[in-house]
Amino acid sequence: MTNSANNTAQLKAWKVELAKVKQDIADIEYDDKAWGLKYTQEIVDKLFSSYHKGKDWLDRVKEQAATRGWVISPIGRRRNLYRVFTGSRKFIADAGRRAQNSPIQGVASEVGATAGLLILRAADEYRRHMDWPVDEDFIDFCRVVHDACYFGVPFRYVIPMMHIIAHEATYGVTKYYEEVFGWKFNIEPEIEIDVGVTGDTSESWDWSFPHFFHVLTTAFTQGLRTGHFADMQEVEDAYAIIIEPWKDKASRQYLLERWPLLNRSDLSKEIFAAMKAYNVVDAVKAYEADLKKAEKAKAEAISKAKAA
Repeated sequence: MTNSANNTAQLKAWKVELAKVKQDIADIEYDDKAWGLKYTQEIVDKLFSSYHKGKDWLDRVKEQAATRGWVISPIGRRRNLYRVFTGSRKFIADAGRRAQNSPIQGVASEVGATAGLLILRAADEYRRHMDWPVDEDFIDFCRVVHDACYFGVPFRYVIPMMHIIAHEATYGVTKYYEEVFGWKFNIEPEIEIDVGVTGDTSESWDWSFPHFFHVLTTAFTQGLRTGHFADMQEVEDAYAIIIEPWKDKASRQYLLERWPLLNRSDLSKEIFAAMKAYNVVDAVKAYEADLKKAEKAKAEAISKAKAA
């Protein structure tokens, strides 16, 4: 009985202590959240102090949603928010938030989708220039997620697509919006280009030519790991196809003139120098050799641990 009573008392003490710890954590989280909200509000206030027209516009679309039940993006796309007509304060407030977010995130999605269309058009233009049959492998426009476009790209299109995406999703879409909608951007959209054999193994290109070859190396090594390439011979064959548009002087110059990287058409020497200095196939072989050594060392360490 004594042991039972002691255990019960100890359990109660632990529960009290646990409750105290939970309350301390809750207090910390509340303070952190309050600080975060205060800090965020300060940023918003500073932003709107410089761009007061933006704040006026956001306030106006919120009021429009409450009275009309819809809002319109800067290029004329209408979003219906019929929930405001329920009369529910909760639904009206929710519609107001959506009305303010729609022209912001919605515009980014519109620009992304437009860029995807321009990219496909440009890829077809390149195909026609190369006189490639239409029934051969072409770009696969996999999906759009918000403002991100995902493409499946055959080997022969990898380098042309780097040119096309970099140009059409920035300078191209800026020109398109001005010509079609009369909307002039203050600056071209900033984008990222990721390359990989799968979406979860892709790596972002930092816009330098040496790093482009590093990104290719990473893609090939991941491809060997995931079974997309059976062996190094397939890697070598694929790389030969990928690099051809830059190896060929006429092709390289055409891509730079039609879809200049970073809006510069005079980068032929830099491309050729990087291509000559960085051997992707050798880099993949070296990586594979190091990986096999590491796997062998790990297996030996496990074996020794089991034997001990």
